[in-house]
Amino acid sequence: MSTRILAIYDADLTFRDELAYAIGKLMGTRSCALCDISHGYNPLGKAEWKRCCAGTPDVEWLHRNDLNEVQRRWTENQLPCVMVDAKGAFEFLLTADDLSRCNGDVGKFNQALMERMASSRLINASDDVLLAS
Repeated sequence: MSTRILAIYDADLTFRDELAYAIGKLMGTRSCALCDISHGYNPLGKAEWKRCCAGTPDVEWLHRNDLNEVQRRWTENQLPCVMVDAKGAFEFLLTADDLSRCNGDVGKFNQALMERMASSRLINASDDVLLAS
C-alpha cells in the first residue's frame, strides 16, 4: 500500500443515510464541512468541485462506511477530515475545524490542502496543481 490522501465525509454512503443527511441539512440539524465543499445543496456535486476533480486523482473521497476498522478507530469523533494514510501510519492534514474555515469554498479547500501537504512534505511548495479528485 502506498501513501494515500483520504478526504472523509462525516456521512455514510447509503440511500437511506444520504436522504437522512439531506433532510437534516435542510432542517439545520446535520452538517458536514466536507460535504459543503464538494456538494453544498447539490446531491450530484458542485460544478466547481467536479472541474477540480477531473483528471487529478490525488485525493480519494470516502464516506464513514468506506473506512476499514483501523481508519475508523483513528478518525473516531474527528470527521470530517482529510488525512494521509502512509502504509498504515496516519496523519491529519485538515481537521473538521480547518474544513469549516473553508466555508464550502472549493478554492479555499484546495489552497488549504496544498499548503498542508507542502508543510508535510507530501508535495513541493512550488507545485501548482489542484489536488482534489
